[in-house]
Amino acid sequence: LRPEAFAKMSNLRILKICCMQLSKDLKYISNYLRYLDWLGYPLKYMPSTFQPEHLVELHLTYSNIEQLWEQTMV
Repeated sequence: LRPEAFAKMSNLRILKICCMQLSKDLKYISNYLRYLDWLGYPLKYMPSTFQPEHLVELHLTYSNIEQLWEQTMV
C-alpha cells in the first residue's frame, strides 16, 4: 500500500490493519480516528501531522513504534 492513500481518507474513524508494509514513510493519518489497531506497525514514529484528539482506543501490537507523538496529550 502506498502511504498517499491515507491522505484521501481524511474522515476515517476506524482503522484496523494486520501486518501491512508501506512502500514509504507515512505522512498522514486522519485526525478523526477514534480506533486505531495496526498489528505490526512498521515505522518508528507516527506522522507528525497526526493529532489524535478523538482517539479512544489504540493498539500497536508487535509494532516498531518508538515514540507516538512529541507533545503531551491532554
